[in-house]
Amino acid sequence: MLRNQEADFVSPYQDKALDTTLIVRELYFKTLDFSVLQDNCDNMIELYASYPVGGGLFAQKESYIEAGMEIEKFYGWGREDGERINRWKKLGYRYERIHGPLFHLTHERDVNSRFHSPTQDNIKSSEVFRIYGMSKQEMIQEIKTW
Repeated sequence: MLRNQEADFVSPYQDKALDTTLIVRELYFKTLDFSVLQDNCDNMIELYASYPVGGGLFAQKESYIEAGMEIEKFYGWGREDGERINRWKKLGYRYERIHGPLFHLTHERDVNSRFHSPTQDNIKSSEVFRIYGMSKQEMIQEIKTW
């Protein structure tokens, strides 16, 4: 879709984000056979609610830069994925999704895989709502300050 200029941004999955078990993960690493993941979906845990937005993304470089790239006020994990997509849509960029699941190869979770504190999450949420409430013109002006 990107190569054919049909989209500015593409998520490589649409339906679910599935966390593999350690056994499925190791089997996949040994075989590098994608069907190992596809054939074991029923043994995996769904990570997020339906229609998740994090985990993977492909972008047209120029569109990504014009749309403001990443918000540096977002420190650590969480909230940025949904904000990005809302911003792109408001700015008129074409965002598409590919049918099928995302496979998250399970791993131990450390401090970078969760919110650092409730205060940190509140800061991010406030920023998301502030940006979400902007008009397209306000957002264009905001991006110029980043």
